[in-house]
Amino acid sequence: MISSPTPEAVRNARLGAGLTQSEAAGLVYASPRAWANWESGARKMDQALFHLFIQRLTSPSQAALQALGILEGNPAQSYSQLVVVIQLVDGRPQPIDTVAKENFLAYEIENDDAYAVISSLAIDRRTAKPYVHRVKLVRAQNAHVEKAVKTWAQDRDSQS
Repeated sequence: MISSPTPEAVRNARLGAGLTQSEAAGLVYASPRAWANWESGARKMDQALFHLFIQRLTSPSQAALQALGILEGNPAQSYSQLVVVIQLVDGRPQPIDTVAKENFLAYEIENDDAYAVISSLAIDRRTAKPYVHRVKLVRAQNAHVEKAVKTWAQDRDSQS
């Protein structure tokens, strides 16, 4: 019988990848609260979820490889929803990032409530290895982003 990973193994894997609990939870379609419970030992993490977490950290998705031109196909067909993060420059909106529902990990509001950080899974073009991409944004300028990620997080939470 395969045993569940220890809370220390779960925490060390997350910290080793440089992820927040919310970002790590996003990789396995779980809530940040569930991840915190796994790390604290309040609940046992299923071995299959731990394997999924490690796999998502080390194996790029097919859609991401298509976007880089490594695989054939239209990457736009692989993503169901995209949102553009903007920043006002001289009063004009400038796109600073694009996040898809499929690679969204976490949306964390900072203490002052004016800013948030959106995290997504990305692929390093040089190495074709996945990494967590983070962008700090002004919440007042990106209400459309906040609306989209709330829906995505609810969808993900209802699946877990």
